[in-house]
Amino acid sequence: MGSDKVITHLQMTSPGQLRWARVVEGLVLVPIDDPAGVSLPQLREVHDRIGSAHRWSSLTWSHRNWVEWLSDPALRHWWIEVDDQLAGWGCLRWHSGPEVELDTFGLIPECIGHGYGGYALALLTQRAWDVPGPQNGAGLGGQTRRVWLRTSSWDHPHALANYLARGFALVEGRDEERRRGASPG
Repeated sequence: MGSDKVITHLQMTSPGQLRWARVVEGLVLVPIDDPAGVSLPQLREVHDRIGSAHRWSSLTWSHRNWVEWLSDPALRHWWIEVDDQLAGWGCLRWHSGPEVELDTFGLIPECIGHGYGGYALALLTQRAWDVPGPQNGAGLGGQTRRVWLRTSSWDHPHALANYLARGFALVEGRDEERRRGASPG
């Protein structure tokens, strides 16, 4: 893995752009209704198992960073399960507009390579289009008009291809960002 990190921005502007992957029987998204109430050690362990191979910058977060992030009312979290076994985690962030960011998405290492990623991504993207945004002081509720994400060259080698296969498109006018250095983020 090189030290150059290339960040690519992708988006969907209509739910009709979503292209479904092969259905994986038994794969479901399980809402984490109270992420602050979830065992933080469990969530961090899953996060670290997913993110360590991809140098996620959040691997270095303090306990306080985690508590603040999990208490953000604009976030919604889901466990990805296959046949009642944990396979990964996804998180959506609602923004004004209303827009939804695919904030976090990944599978634990032993679940990679089984065809779960495409279907899990399609399910999570469908949630971004279908689930009304959380209502809070920022007025983030409303029908989604755009779903977007950032991926990097440090993510799984098939991540970008999976996003494109699901119907995400490169954001025109956004140059790929390059970050240099050995530190994550």
